[in-house]
Amino acid sequence: MDAYGLHLMLNYVPLAVTAIGVAMLAIGLWKASETTKKIGLLVLITAAVVILPVYVTGEITGAAYPVAAAKELVGRHRSSALPAFLLTAVSGIAAVFAVIFATRRPDWRKWLLIVALLAGVLALLFLARTVLAGRQIKFGGVQTRLDRVERSTEVTNQKSERGNKLWLA
Repeated sequence: MDAYGLHLMLNYVPLAVTAIGVAMLAIGLWKASETTKKIGLLVLITAAVVILPVYVTGEITGAAYPVAAAKELVGRHRSSALPAFLLTAVSGIAAVFAVIFATRRPDWRKWLLIVALLAGVLALLFLARTVLAGRQIKFGGVQTRLDRVERSTEVTNQKSERGNKLWLA
């Protein structure tokens, strides 16, 4: 599987995982449940780890994208991917520190939980924007135009082959 296929396969995972982590952390803070907070933090850490291969395969794919007509769409997708990646990483790093400082520095933990939650919410917004921009590349005309061009080329080739067979017969 190439970087393009891997990117398409993984690109929804950070969005879903971050949404679950933010929801769990928010519920944990609202209900004052330590278990729910810990689960939310661990899910945000997972999102920070999962986004790395998505971002790297996206950079590889974006640099090698063959369609000149999609440059604007790819540029929009790439420009929203970097803040999404950074905010998800900040959320994950804050979650790591919140887990580490759970017993050592409880006064820091409260602020780290808030930072993780806010960075997670912002990451969620940028991840949604990035996913929508990526969907425009795939479904918003570029991919369908490519499919139409490929299909019309196949039809033209089939017609010319039939014509050659009739001419040779």
